[in-house]
Amino acid sequence: MSELRRALALLKADDWAAAHVIVQADKSKLASWVYAIAHLLEGDRSNANYWFSRANQEAKTEHDIAAEIDNIEQELEKLDG
Repeated sequence: MSELRRALALLKADDWAAAHVIVQADKSKLASWVYAIAHLLEGDRSNANYWFSRANQEAKTEHDIAAEIDNIEQELEKLDG
């Protein structure tokens, strides 16, 4: 989970490329969700939509990025117990 937290920190810093590298090897649904956000930041909405579906999430827009990062952080907190 620490790698996903690192990826989220990179997304917050608008470094989608570095976050992308971290999550592309992780096959979890949470990583797919982070991957989708990275693609939104990149401006690739169609690829983002694919990764949102892999994460069992509804497609989002660029306007939803901050809220989605918060939602992912909350899910990570749940997993950390």
